[in-house]
Amino acid sequence: MAVLFSSAPRIAIGLAPEGVAACRSVGKSLEVREHAAEPAFERDWRPALACLDELLAEGRSRGARLTVALSHSLTRFLGVPWSDELMDRRRAQHYLRAQFAAVFGEVSEQWTFAAEDAPRGQPRLACAVDDELLAALHRTAQAQGARIESIAPWLVTAFNRACEGMASDGWFAAIEPGRLALVEVRAGGARQIALQNWSGDCAPVLERSVSRTVLRTGSASGLPVLVADLTQGGGRTWLAAMAEAAT
Repeated sequence: MAVLFSSAPRIAIGLAPEGVAACRSVGKSLEVREHAAEPAFERDWRPALACLDELLAEGRSRGARLTVALSHSLTRFLGVPWSDELMDRRRAQHYLRAQFAAVFGEVSEQWTFAAEDAPRGQPRLACAVDDELLAALHRTAQAQGARIESIAPWLVTAFNRACEGMASDGWFAAIEPGRLALVEVRAGGARQIALQNWSGDCAPVLERSVSRTVLRTGSASGLPVLVADLTQGGGRTWLAAMAEAAT
C-alpha cells in the first residue's frame, strides 16, 4: 500500500457531501489526495466521513493535527444582532441558539454555534454545525490516531482572508459547485448572508442576488464584490481548493 503521508504532519481537510480532500505542504508544493462520496441527499455527510476514515487510514496519519474546512451545505449561517450575551462563551451559545431556532426551528437544538468577531454593537455573522457531525469528525480522527485542531466553514476562512483590512462596504461571494453564499459587508464586517443554489453560469446568479438584496435592504448600489470561487481552481478540484483554505 502506498504511503499517503510519511510523517505526522498538519493535514488540511476539505469536507463536503460530495467527498473529502486532504493536503499538506511538501517543500514548496502541496500534496493532495481526495476521495469522492455518493450522498443520499444534499446534506448527507456520512458517506464523506467514511471516505475521510479511509483516506486517513491510507495515509498512516497517526499523530497528525487536522484542520477541517466545511462546505456550505454542512453549515447553517445567520446574521445576528449585537447582544452583550455574545461577550460570554456560555451565554453566547444560548443567545445564538435562540436566534437560529427562530429561523430554523427545533432542529437547531442539535447544533453547536459560533459567531465571528466584530466591533461591539455591530451585527455578527454566526454559523451552526450539527453536533452529530462534529462528534463523528472527532471520532474518525481519533480512530486513526490523529487530532482535530479546528473545524470551520470554508466560507468564514475565505471571508476573513478576502476582507482582511477592508474598512469599506461591499459584498463577499463564496462559490461552490451549485451553491452560492453572498455576504453583505459593512465597515469591513459581515452584516447578513444569503444562500442559494445555482446551475449553469454563476455570474448572472450572483448579479441578481446582489440586486435583490440591494432592493430589499436599501443598500447602496455599485459597491465592490469580492469573490472566492472554488469552481475556478486553476487545475485543482474544488474539494482540493477547499482543503487548501484550511491550511
